[in-house]
Amino acid sequence: MRGTPYLDIYTVPADGGAEKKLAGFFEAKELHLSPAGSKAAFVRGPGNWARRGYRGSSNDDLYLANADGTGTRRLTTFNGQDASPMWAPDGSKVYYVTEGGGAERCSNIAVQELTGLAAAGEPKMLTKQTDDLIRRARISRNG
Repeated sequence: MRGTPYLDIYTVPADGGAEKKLAGFFEAKELHLSPAGSKAAFVRGPGNWARRGYRGSSNDDLYLANADGTGTRRLTTFNGQDASPMWAPDGSKVYYVTEGGGAERCSNIAVQELTGLAAAGEPKMLTKQTDDLIRRARISRNG
């Protein structure tokens, strides 16, 4: 196989039926639907966490879109790795793992308040790792 393989995203009705390919999720990975199912948070980029501390064009950023793939907007612009988007139970904010805002070569959990599909203010760092990294954090159903 030549080039980079990309995955497509499909929906299938819960009671059965034909699948439907969703547009607007080019290079999407780690896609998570909001609790109401109306929005999606996902990671886009060729980033690789094995390259701790790398800064450049091969980084991952977070994006938001409507669940059907329309209205895609970039949420993070940090020149490093951002990953593992997690919705707050009420869908008003997204938690995520970032290499930004902490000690060099470490990662932390940040939270970003939202207004629709856009950031509302600056992200807030929730953890302060100084000698290690967080990779795949998860949030509980009740926050």
